[in-house]
Parts: sequence; structure tokens; C-alpha cells
Amino acid sequence: VKLAETLRTNIASNETRFNGMEINITVTFGVSDLFPVSDYENAIRQCDDRLYKGKRSGKNCVISD
Repeated sequence: VKLAETLRTNIASNETRFNGMEINITVTFGVSDLFPVSDYENAIRQCDDRLYKGKRSGKNCVISD
């Protein structure tokens, strides 16, 4: 979660220009612990669910629960 939050903050704070225009880039992360989850499919499903929860809640965030 800490790494995802650091990445999110750094990406959002960088100035990006394209074709002479400034554009804002943001990211949303869904984070899951692999343990105690016993299989990768469940962990990936949790990350995916959390990613879309973050997108529905306004984007540019880290969701871990």
C-alpha cells in the first residue's frame, strides 16, 4: 500500500506535456495481500475489485480493503 501510494503521488505530481499542452496523469491502484490468500486467482480478483472500487469513488487513489 505504501509503495502504491508513493507511485500514485509521484505520477500525479509530475508535469506532463503532449503536443504543447499540459496533461494531468493519475492512477488508481487496487492492492491485495497474497497471504493469507491461498491462491493467485483470488488475490488478482481482489485487486481487480478494489481497482474498480477506486475508479467508482473518484479515481487517483489506492484501495486496499
